[in-house]
Amino acid sequence: GVMMTLMSQEQHLLLRGRGMECIGILSVAAGKEVFAAHVPELVKLALRGVELAGQAMDQAEKEIPSKKDEMVAHSSELKELTWAFFQNIASCLKEDFAPFLDQIVPLLLKTTVSKEGYKAKLEAGVPSGLSVDEESLAGVCVRESFMEEKNAAVDALGGIASHCGGCFVKFLKPTHSALSTLLSNFSEKLRRSVFTALKELVLCAFLSSPPQAVPNALPGRLWASEQGPPLSENFAQFLGLILPFHINVLANDNSGDVVEGCLEALTGMIKVVGPTLLDEDNYKALAGSLMMLLDKNAQCQAKIKELGADDDRFESVRIFDAVIDCVGEVALSKGQGALHFLIESVNKIREYAKPAMVPGFRLIAVGSIGELAKHVPNSVKPDDELINIVVDCVTFKGKSSEEAEVRRNAIYTLGVLCEMYYGPYANKISHAVKLLGQAATEDPTEGIQDNIAGVMGRFIILALNGVVPDSDSWLSYGVELMFQNLPLKEDKEPSVSILRSLFTIFQKKPDLLNNFLPQTLLALCDALHESNVCLEEATPTSPPSWSLPDDAIQQATHLMREIAKINGNAVKQAMENATEEQQQVCAKVLG
Repeated sequence: GVMMTLMSQEQHLLLRGRGMECIGILSVAAGKEVFAAHVPELVKLALRGVELAGQAMDQAEKEIPSKKDEMVAHSSELKELTWAFFQNIASCLKEDFAPFLDQIVPLLLKTTVSKEGYKAKLEAGVPSGLSVDEESLAGVCVRESFMEEKNAAVDALGGIASHCGGCFVKFLKPTHSALSTLLSNFSEKLRRSVFTALKELVLCAFLSSPPQAVPNALPGRLWASEQGPPLSENFAQFLGLILPFHINVLANDNSGDVVEGCLEALTGMIKVVGPTLLDEDNYKALAGSLMMLLDKNAQCQAKIKELGADDDRFESVRIFDAVIDCVGEVALSKGQGALHFLIESVNKIREYAKPAMVPGFRLIAVGSIGELAKHVPNSVKPDDELINIVVDCVTFKGKSSEEAEVRRNAIYTLGVLCEMYYGPYANKISHAVKLLGQAATEDPTEGIQDNIAGVMGRFIILALNGVVPDSDSWLSYGVELMFQNLPLKEDKEPSVSILRSLFTIFQKKPDLLNNFLPQTLLALCDALHESNVCLEEATPTSPPSWSLPDDAIQQATHLMREIAKINGNAVKQAMENATEEQQQVCAKVLG
């Protein structure tokens, strides 16, 4: 702090900014207990730095052009780094940052709406440190340092709203007004940041007065599928100001980066607020925009393939991924209410999984088909063509990480099809499952092995229920293949399928587990431990990646105790090779 107070000369502006940046980063790493006592003094230093930056800007007008450019750039960078410092301190203190908001938020809003960087006219070329957008600015040039400062202010407003929650509510409307002035800004980076910040405003408004708990709420969410909490009148009005901008951008903005950011913002809002986020008009408009993007992206992909433009292809894959995430959240929130939209979406998505498409598209498309089939039954119609597409992805040759992900996601989707659609397509699906043994030996990728174990878990249940022809031979093959690919190493979600398979085996043919009791115990320990970790780390805005249902937790603990009764030696063998986490779970369950 003493050193910072000495850095008041114009040549020290940049150094002062870097110092504030470092302190902000350290505050996040060290935590509230370490930094809380120092924050008032640090905020004073930061605000003094903003004053010095303003004085330097005034002084710069009197300097020669080369000196002026340097002073202006350093002044803007000091403020940019100071805005990032405020965001980091808010992340450290959370609601305890509230006493400083009245001083800080007005400064951020002032930078957000400021036009002082749009001054110079283009007469004799472009001065150093300036960027030009001829079409949008019609001869006006903009200082890059000014745009970075403005972008940092937008990020800070969104971040502070996210971290401070209800303390920020009184600033929501002025912040929304300020951000709205940038929605047509020429800078794609800035427009994308605006949509991220607007999302944080919506979540701040919603979570500052959370609704009553909804029965049967989905994990990490405040709502159950098709059953969202009623929105307060104030929040509904605030939402009405923001949502139309997002949906309009999807239909009309030509920047892929901005569209991707807008999609991510919409997905985040739907995830937290749930079905009531979208009234009928907004739902129809969003559904139409998503369908349009699926069509538009397919056309772009055909053109990209013809031209071989790798950068464009990468952006196109990213946008497709963002569209799929948004479609998935609509499926979760609207459920059967979105059935027609989802059927149409899947018919378009499956085209991206065909061999003609690049691996980036295929891995997203084939995985999303399984997710949508799981979330909304009947949204996927597994005709012969679709099953052939999935089988082609399962057997897809290639050693790159993207190509391995195609196989991994296809195996996951095959497991969903086993569980939900086996009967009408028994021969096709059985043929595909037979390929998994070969895939397991040829491809050691951990995620692929995890998903193979999950598929076999689902298939074993079918065989035990007599649905699969030649069930006995399938059972011995399936149990061996499932345990061959355990324990799960990367993707814990298949644990649900594996556990249900173990429960069913134990009830109907426990002898099948005789040779696998130690592995069974370790699989149960893994599932219970990882499920608990996922739930502990979840927040309303970051739901768990997966978790075990309550009935599965009860069944898992019961099964562990039954195995211990039947064969105490199996427990001893399991613990000899157990990790510390597995040992802790076993001790807790078995005593």
